[in-house]
Amino acid sequence: MRSPISRFTWAGLFIALFGFIVLRLGFRAVSVSESITRDVWKEVAVWVMATLLMLVIRFGERLPLSSIRLGVAPWRQSLRQGCILTGLCGITAWIVIHFIGYGHGPGSAEDNKIPIWLDTLMVIRAGVVEELFFRGYAIERLEAIGCGRVLSATIPLAIFAATHWTGGVQNVIIALVLGGVVTLFYLWRRDLVANMIGHGLSDFLGLVLPRFFR
Repeated sequence: MRSPISRFTWAGLFIALFGFIVLRLGFRAVSVSESITRDVWKEVAVWVMATLLMLVIRFGERLPLSSIRLGVAPWRQSLRQGCILTGLCGITAWIVIHFIGYGHGPGSAEDNKIPIWLDTLMVIRAGVVEELFFRGYAIERLEAIGCGRVLSATIPLAIFAATHWTGGVQNVIIALVLGGVVTLFYLWRRDLVANMIGHGLSDFLGLVLPRFFR
């Protein structure tokens, strides 16, 4: 018989899978207008959620960070694998952009209004927290409770893509495709640090670096 699922694991899954959606809806409900201050507070709130999830793992579930595949490989290996993932994401993004014209929709227009320093912090946060939530925690825990590899990968991927709805259909499509790439890479390597590096670096090279040359 399968042992009962800890309430802390359910809480962790809720944070990992739905935390971004709840946070976005909450800020939309209480905020009256877009502003840099609001964006900064949103970033702080995301890091608070990430900290809460780490506390759930260590003190609620009483599991090591290796249970989400964090710190399971030497740094040099993770860095090397992260660079490989960056290249894969870059090639995939170029193909997707060619077909859907990403970069010319409402989502990209909003991104250009964000200061570069804040944009940089946001892509670092995306690389770390989104991989922590949707790959490291969600996939490992869904597999642990018996969802199987396919469902454990596709459920977080679908929700991950849905969290990008504010950028329009183009943003959802590219999040789904690139999310599929990083998900497959995670299932292959099971190294969360490599995924964080690859995700964050590809976002920086694709979204932030070009702004320095405009």
